[in-house]
Amino acid sequence: MCANVRKKICFVVSSVGTARSFLKEPIKYLSAEFDVYLVANINDADDLSDMHLTGYCSIPFERDEWNEWVFIKGVEGRT
Repeated sequence: MCANVRKKICFVVSSVGTARSFLKEPIKYLSAEFDVYLVANINDADDLSDMHLTGYCSIPFERDEWNEWVFIKGVEGRT
C-alpha cells in the first residue's frame, strides 16, 4: 500500500442539519487524516463548503413519523 493513500470515512445522515449539529467538528478533525464523505438529503440551497468534506452524495431520505412511532413502541414492548 502506498504511503500517500488516505483512508476514507463516510457519514450517512438524514439531513444536513444533523451533520452540521453533530458532525461538523468531528469531520473537521478527521479530515486532517482521512477523506471524509457525507451522504444526506442535500438540496441545492445547502452550502457545504465549510464542512471540510472530500465529497458528498444526495439521497432523498424521507422520514415517516408514523413508522418511527410504531418502531419505538415495538422496541419498548421488548424491554
